Amino acid sequence: MVSSPDSGDEIGASHRPVRKRTRTGCIQCRSRRRKCDGARPRCRSCEVRGQVCRWGLRASFHPSRTISLSRPEAAALREVEEGRGRRSSRHQQFVDETNVIIDGYSTPDHPSCLPHLPAQDESSSHVSCPPSQLIPGELSIADLFTQRILPASDIPASPSGNHDLPPLIPSQRLHSVSGSTATDTHPHLYPFLLGQARSKDATSQPVPQFPVTDGDKFQLISAFIRETGTWCETTDSQMHFTVKSIHEMMKSSSFVAAALSLASRQLDYVQMRQRPVTLELYQFTIQLLLGQDPVLADTSILAACTLLCVYEMMASRVEEWRRHLKGCAGFLRTQRWNGSSEGIVKASFWAFARIDVWAAFNSGKATLIPTESWVDNMCIDYVLANGDLDDYCNLANLIFAKIVNILSTSQQSRKEMRTAGLQVSICTLWDEMQKWYQLRPSEVCPLLRDFAPTKVFPEALYIRSAPNCGNTFYHSGCMLLLQTGLVTQGPENPHTSSQEEIGNIIWHARELVGTSISNPSHANWVNQLQPLFIAGTVFGSSVAFPSVWDTLSVSPGDGPSAAENHDEFCSEKILLLKHLARIERETGWKTSDRAAELRMLWGFV
Repeated sequence: MVSSPDSGDEIGASHRPVRKRTRTGCIQCRSRRRKCDGARPRCRSCEVRGQVCRWGLRASFHPSRTISLSRPEAAALREVEEGRGRRSSRHQQFVDETNVIIDGYSTPDHPSCLPHLPAQDESSSHVSCPPSQLIPGELSIADLFTQRILPASDIPASPSGNHDLPPLIPSQRLHSVSGSTATDTHPHLYPFLLGQARSKDATSQPVPQFPVTDGDKFQLISAFIRETGTWCETTDSQMHFTVKSIHEMMKSSSFVAAALSLASRQLDYVQMRQRPVTLELYQFTIQLLLGQDPVLADTSILAACTLLCVYEMMASRVEEWRRHLKGCAGFLRTQRWNGSSEGIVKASFWAFARIDVWAAFNSGKATLIPTESWVDNMCIDYVLANGDLDDYCNLANLIFAKIVNILSTSQQSRKEMRTAGLQVSICTLWDEMQKWYQLRPSEVCPLLRDFAPTKVFPEALYIRSAPNCGNTFYHSGCMLLLQTGLVTQGPENPHTSSQEEIGNIIWHARELVGTSISNPSHANWVNQLQPLFIAGTVFGSSVAFPSVWDTLSVSPGDGPSAAENHDEFCSEKILLLKHLARIERETGWKTSDRAAELRMLWGFV
């Protein structure tokens, strides 16, 4: 009797040895025969070594990992994952050839390795670096910060000493206009080496030709006005980037090039394609800034630099776009511009501030510009009396930045985390945040709300993007403060939500996610990636602290409303993952990294 193939397979399988060892970890760690922590998408070992973390294609699953999800929920999660797989399979990598553009203009030393300078007389503080002093070398775009230094007496002194400043330039390479060496102890620098490709006595050169046709330029500027330009107008009701100031800004080749670069990058991500013109436009923008006279740098240059910061935030790791932000921070401080300025300067500052605060949040550092310098008067009552809706919503951003700064400085010493001083600071920020919430004008409140019990998240309809942004920062700040376990509740206010809701971290998470889902505003979506991640950690099996709070001496059990088990908040988790996937699909803004971290936290891997 001849046995069937199936029976033969069963007999053979019964005699196969049971494998007791498995291969885990990334390919790099396995090749070095080192233990891997298994963190995805990049393990700790590869991150420290600066290597690309690669993972094998083999995957294994265990039935116990699905007990926390019902079949409909598992199917919904599978749909989200398959959608991400289709996108990632077509992912293409840009090849950065920017050094070819700036070759011959870069400084001989890397800016981040430059020593500090001795103080000298103020009269020799205005410096320039002639092209004759420059030699070819390697310089990344993120390091193209500055060449001009202004005296500290012209700049408002920083009240805090823990804020990063752009690197200084060695005195032997700086030559003043009169020929004497110039230095300064507190320089504030122009971004992107403005004018490094420009000789002191050179006549104005014609603007290089754009690397796109007029038809492509038309399409990209249209996309900028409809989409990417609005990202900088979240709290700018006058819409300077796309409406009010666009005619004046279009006279600046640097601004036009930056707008084209950002629009092209966004279209590439949304359409899942790679076009060489995107990188060419980015390099062309840098080339224009290299030839820009620092003395003539105006608001259009600030707007162009702001757009490049958004470009870097969209395309690079946090370390890269934080270094890129230092140039804009120096430019703003040299010009004494802040959030109380007018016109496109104000819009640029708050667009920069939103990037700055999330860079600080992710890196565990303080904001590049101290919060004391953000506005001329940060009193809530004063701003409320002026009646400017945008200014009031920006105050929530400012208070959130204070929270990031106080907790980032507190992580320096674990022994000081539970001191009375820290608790007083946290409670003060909590009270300030609640005062902002209680005194909100009616225009900052939702127009309509839906608390239907059948809905997973409550819905809140906002007419303008500024109130959406302000309330997002409010809920984000409250969640971070509540996660410390140091917040003490004050007396209940009869005109606001109940004290039980205000002190419930789950309530804040639901409100934030519900607001984001029910208001399809791309300008707010690209600013809500990190807030949604914070809300996602609240739905986890334990209270997880973002990077700024990694060293807070608060155990997971101390969280006020931590999830008890994997079965809790399953619907919230699925909807949040779907929403993150939708944001990436519609805006091109990468959300998969944060989604992967949440899936790992929730046990979905």
